[in-house]
Amino acid sequence: MEKLSGKVAEITRQEWQDLGFFYTLDKEQKSWHLTGDRVGLSNLAKAVLKFTDATIESSKDHEHLGPHWYLTISLDEKADINARGVWGTRVELESFAGIVQNGIDENLSGTIDIACTYVPTTDWHFYLHVKEVAFDPWTLDPQL
Repeated sequence: MEKLSGKVAEITRQEWQDLGFFYTLDKEQKSWHLTGDRVGLSNLAKAVLKFTDATIESSKDHEHLGPHWYLTISLDEKADINARGVWGTRVELESFAGIVQNGIDENLSGTIDIACTYVPTTDWHFYLHVKEVAFDPWTLDPQL
């Protein structure tokens, strides 16, 4: 994987900082890994709620997060977590946002898997890795 440089690296760095967390996908282990401090990870809950609010006023059916755009929040008829991201009805996605927020509120540090709370039958994992205050997510991007 090549390193990004110049303006592209700076834009990518800023996008991770704006998002507030870093994420990776491990298709082999069927797992998402999101890493950030509590404030940064709470941005995920906010992004999901912003998306569900936007779907009321538009025909938007998905939203890509982060600089590489491969974590997706999508409207669907049933809750799911898969290699594209998190799926569900507006109500289910609002519930997911609550699960995220509760998870980080109850865990000051460490790792939690919220997938089984959102979709009890899933074989996927959705890990939140809660780091120390002021954690900078771009530091985990191997391209920077």
